[in-house]
Amino acid sequence: SLWAVASGGSAPSHPYVFAESPARAVSARSSDGLVEFTGLAAHSPFLTMMLDTASATGPAFESPVTGESLESARQAMLSWRRSLPPSPGNEESLDPERLRVLQESGYWGRAP
Repeated sequence: SLWAVASGGSAPSHPYVFAESPARAVSARSSDGLVEFTGLAAHSPFLTMMLDTASATGPAFESPVTGESLESARQAMLSWRRSLPPSPGNEESLDPERLRVLQESGYWGRAP
């Protein structure tokens, strides 16, 4: 709530500000800079899984932030996304066969 600010007080502090874009991107901004994850729309049922499994130094993440700050931003973005309800119609998860095919094609790491 912004009531404290409107009443002359100070705003609560948060380490990250999150955003979603219709241009297939989600982002987290902190005092260290912007971390943007691209390639999947915010309503994609695969977004949370990809945020969790994609390499933070891979092509899906665009950021001048590196190292521990990058990983912290990714974890914050993942926690934020998990706190949101799924988009309507996106409650399905991948069945094991589809996941295997995607992994064999190079998505989410290689199949064991």
